[in-house]
Amino acid sequence: MSNNNPYENQNYNNVYGNYDDFKDYDEPYVDSGANIIDLNSILVRSFIFMFIALIVTAGVAMYVASDLELVLRYCTSPNLYIIIALELGSVFLTNFAVKKEILPLAIVGFFAYSVLTGITFSVLFVAYEIGSIGNAFAVTATVFLLMSIYGIITKRDMDSAADYAFMALIGVIVTSLLNIFIFRSSGMDWLITAVSVVVFTVLTAYDVQKLKKMQALKGASENTKMVIALYGAMQLYLDFVNLFLDLVKILGRRD
Repeated sequence: MSNNNPYENQNYNNVYGNYDDFKDYDEPYVDSGANIIDLNSILVRSFIFMFIALIVTAGVAMYVASDLELVLRYCTSPNLYIIIALELGSVFLTNFAVKKEILPLAIVGFFAYSVLTGITFSVLFVAYEIGSIGNAFAVTATVFLLMSIYGIITKRDMDSAADYAFMALIGVIVTSLLNIFIFRSSGMDWLITAVSVVVFTVLTAYDVQKLKKMQALKGASENTKMVIALYGAMQLYLDFVNLFLDLVKILGRRD
């Protein structure tokens, strides 16, 4: 799933390069130990949006999974392909709204995606034992929390590590498709999953650090801050759910 930044052409100092594109703002953010526990910060708002979306996804998944007929209706072709297409559409809608800074549309796109993801996740409750799903979620939450803390406290610039992670992600996607249609190797599938865990672990720290660098952005309007926070929530949400899916594959026990 894409982690492309719609703000990459609007370079913030110490984030994406030069600050010249925002001459109307006050002086750029420099990491001076700004208070992380600030409810008005972009980082905290991103976490809040992300947690709400995860709750929505979990609620929808459990509701659909409670009725096997619903699972079969939504998670088998052709309806499954329609849902996947709608998921992709909601991602494009969210990215478009973020670029245009249309906050209500971005919110609709993001939470539509979380609902659709919940529908597809309902299959997990049918395929795996509920206890192993819980274990995978606990491990995911722990890893995500630790990498979030690392992204907040580290003084190391994560940009180079993220570059390698993005390249590895492309390799994972290509190799996964080859394995589905050509190789069909369980060993390769396990290796792909293991690499994917590492990739999304690194991207979690990178995305959190990126949001931390923007959290004290001065001069931006409230709407701009909320839009950036929503986009950040989308990135963190994707990191979390992809990491969770990989860990379910590794730790899950078939029902």
